[in-house]
Amino acid sequence: MLIKLIKHDLIASYRDLLPMYAGLILFAIVGAISLNPEVEWLIFVFIVPFFGLLIASAVISVQTIIRLINRLYTHEGYLSHVLPASDIELFLAKIITAGIWTTTTFLSYVISLSIFVGLWSFLHQDYFVLYQTEIKQVLAYLQEQNALVLFARMVLISLPQYLVNIFYGMSLVLVAFSFVNTSYVKANKVFIGLMVYILINFVIENLNSNLLQDWFVTVDRMQVNINWMMYGLDFVYYLVAGLGLFSLTLWLNRNKLELN
Repeated sequence: MLIKLIKHDLIASYRDLLPMYAGLILFAIVGAISLNPEVEWLIFVFIVPFFGLLIASAVISVQTIIRLINRLYTHEGYLSHVLPASDIELFLAKIITAGIWTTTTFLSYVISLSIFVGLWSFLHQDYFVLYQTEIKQVLAYLQEQNALVLFARMVLISLPQYLVNIFYGMSLVLVAFSFVNTSYVKANKVFIGLMVYILINFVIENLNSNLLQDWFVTVDRMQVNINWMMYGLDFVYYLVAGLGLFSLTLWLNRNKLELN
């Protein structure tokens, strides 16, 4: 049933996000074709709207995820809660869907920027002739430092932390939504929900910063050291925090939920 719920949530939200992803890629292609490095005002005209589009896409992604969660607490929530699915599956579906769209939005940034840089470089190869010595030095340095291997290693190392932070972050959002839709809150739900989110996040992050050290340590010449003990403790900390918030969400919805 969990797979069906995720599929339903993806179908219900993709119309808001796919046009945005297509717009980012289209803008990158148009910008790469039209941007002339010798015309400075064109660079400004491109950069400002492009970064504006990146910010707008992040906002749209957040709004889409919030609307998806909020449906559990409107009149549609009655339908969701009578489905042949447990409340654990309902909330996990929201968390996984949010994680999918968050990751897809990030990948859309990477793809659009890669398209822009690659296409622009291909169309203006003569421009790089002026800096071929510097480019060769940079490429040689990156090759010497095994930059691609280092990048792939950091992606793999960061992946578990990324996943557990999505679980923690979305569990915190669910707690805020659940709390403002209980018998405890009668008015000013948006403000109270925002305050609950900020307060809980502040406490958890503050405890983390005081109890644990940073697990990611960089040194000179692109070398990276990982404090594996701190890495494991940080992972467990956010996993436990996420599980605690997720359990609190279940308790609030089982005992105090009041659908609109």
